Amino acid sequence: MRLFGRSAARSLLVALLVSSLVDAPSLAAAADKPLGSIVLAHSALLGNMEAVAGADVYPGDVLRTNTDGLLRLKMGENQFYLAQGTTATLSPQGNGLHARVESGTAGFSAVGQQVEIETPVATVRPAGNERAFGQVTVTGPNQMVVAAYQGTLAVEGSDQTINAGQSYQVTLVADNMSPSPQDLEGYGGKQENNVIRPYKPGKKKLLFVLILLGSTAIAGFYVFHQFSVSCSDPDC
Repeated sequence: MRLFGRSAARSLLVALLVSSLVDAPSLAAAADKPLGSIVLAHSALLGNMEAVAGADVYPGDVLRTNTDGLLRLKMGENQFYLAQGTTATLSPQGNGLHARVESGTAGFSAVGQQVEIETPVATVRPAGNERAFGQVTVTGPNQMVVAAYQGTLAVEGSDQTINAGQSYQVTLVADNMSPSPQDLEGYGGKQENNVIRPYKPGKKKLLFVLILLGSTAIAGFYVFHQFSVSCSDPDC
């Protein structure tokens, strides 16, 4: 009986080893699947190497642009870009892309909710299934500016949506704090009439202030124009 038990245990171990070997190639293939490829790179890094057009980007890769840099990534019919002085860490999000941006400016052109940008304030993504073009600029540890050039954007943790042509300053405020006067001012001056009172997700709240389009948003519109109008190459 003891010999039978040892034999059964040995057989089970062999079966588990064989199963793991069979599954290993498929797991490796999934881990090795690129998220997209770089189609434009100027003064930018992929990890510790110079970013070049044609290079594949994988989960966990870090993209960086210098103060004069620009980088554009293509994922099927979707695109993601970094403006100057920006760092993003990439990971898969369903069938799309999740980018964590701690500082700088990043944007996307995406059909449906296939691309999203996470910041220290909140995560921004398209609100519906239509094509959307949006840009996010991290302006401080608790503040960002979100601009929509096409379609509608959603900010996670809030019922507020940002429609095409709108730009909002979004501030993360602690639950026991009141907004400061600076939080109630947009780039175009005081905007008290355009303040959307905080929506409280958990113990934090987000304050939305409608602002005038500043230089960062104008730069984003230039990139949007390049994506949607000026791109005559089918592969761009």
